[in-house]
Amino acid sequence: MKIKRISLSANEYYGHFSGRDIEFDTENLVVVYGPNESGKSTFLNLVRDLLFGIKPKTDYLFADESRKMQMRAVLELRGATPGDAPRLLEIVRRKGNKNVLTGQWENGETVDETRFKRLLNLPDRDEYENVFGFTQAILSGDLQADKSGPLAQVLYSTAFRAGGVAELKKRLKDEADGYFSPQGRTKTLNVNAGQIEKLLDELERTKVDRSKYVELEKRLETQLQGIEQLEKQLTAKEREEKHFEKLKKCRPHFSALKHNRVRLKQLDESNAPAAKFPTEWIRLLSCSATV
Repeated sequence: MKIKRISLSANEYYGHFSGRDIEFDTENLVVVYGPNESGKSTFLNLVRDLLFGIKPKTDYLFADESRKMQMRAVLELRGATPGDAPRLLEIVRRKGNKNVLTGQWENGETVDETRFKRLLNLPDRDEYENVFGFTQAILSGDLQADKSGPLAQVLYSTAFRAGGVAELKKRLKDEADGYFSPQGRTKTLNVNAGQIEKLLDELERTKVDRSKYVELEKRLETQLQGIEQLEKQLTAKEREEKHFEKLKKCRPHFSALKHNRVRLKQLDESNAPAAKFPTEWIRLLSCSATV
């Protein structure tokens, strides 16, 4: 993205800028310079508010009912793919709560705030200010805080807005000390390192060489075969037990059969007439024949 032009009509203002038309129609680097109080910081904030929106509370708002706080700009955006011709987008940014940005391509297609942000794919406002838009006041404050540091370190610390590299390094060190200390025992990494060491010792104690492992595997196989044989024997014993239970239930019948056969034999050996047989004997003889 390139800013080709920023304009404010006579009825528009931003701070003390009004009725201005500033062109940036060049491929070269543009340097804005001037004496103190000439409006350099105001212009820097104008660009920032043009891209991200004018804050509800701003030092550049004047009580002037005849004009409105608003600026216009023409932006050049590169095509989506290399080789595509750049396109020009004209936008109007005003102070307000709704519909504060309107845009239009050369072909008349309109662009709202949501699509504008998606097109530019800019960082958030704070990141932009810290890296690209810091003012002399911010830089001077960090120079006072880091008088001993080189200029590169001061500029680097300005981008972080954390009181300088020294403070950042201190915060990082404090955070690291919270995880690990060479002599500490309760720090997170120290505790984890101790647990890992114990597990490694336990692993070393339980380590088995290959020959012993093969021997144990063979013994296990033998034990499993023994268990299988015992299960077969147990199954045979259970069948045998069931057979004995059946015989036990049949024992009274076998005894009665044996007794009836003895009496039957006695009857066969006697020559007594059948009519004289007791009724009980005839019944028992019939039962014995049935059995």
